[in-house]
Amino acid sequence: MNNFTIRTMKLSEFNIVAKLVYDSVHTLCVNEYTPEQLDAWVPKNLYMPAFRRSLFRCFAIVAVHDKEIVGFMSTERDGYVNRLYTRPDWVKKGVATALLNKTEEWARAHKVKRLLLESSKSAEGFYAKNGFEKIGEIKSLKNDIEFVSAKMRKELK
Repeated sequence: MNNFTIRTMKLSEFNIVAKLVYDSVHTLCVNEYTPEQLDAWVPKNLYMPAFRRSLFRCFAIVAVHDKEIVGFMSTERDGYVNRLYTRPDWVKKGVATALLNKTEEWARAHKVKRLLLESSKSAEGFYAKNGFEKIGEIKSLKNDIEFVSAKMRKELK
């Protein structure tokens, strides 16, 4: 495992995190999604006000290595996981698992009974490996482009 720490995200790091999300999706998901789907999912202008505002109401954390952000996760107060992304060069180095473990720790401390999320095709196996069960599929439109995602849940003990 590589050397990194998990800490609360600072709002001043928004642009860095937005670039990490864009790079992650547009690098790691190219085998499961078309270029049009990737652009609809995470457009180049992700620095949008809605994404920034959403972080005020979330538990948002980052993984940091040598002062560089290598992973990001945000979760609503009710346990709905909004985002979990790793910088492409940090995939399979324990970053996403560490972020998820820290979020589960936070959720238990705040009496959250379960985590819910909509997983991309690219991440469904990761979540299943980490104790999430698929409970359905969701069809949605993002900028008039159709997406199918797995609805997943993990009961917390």
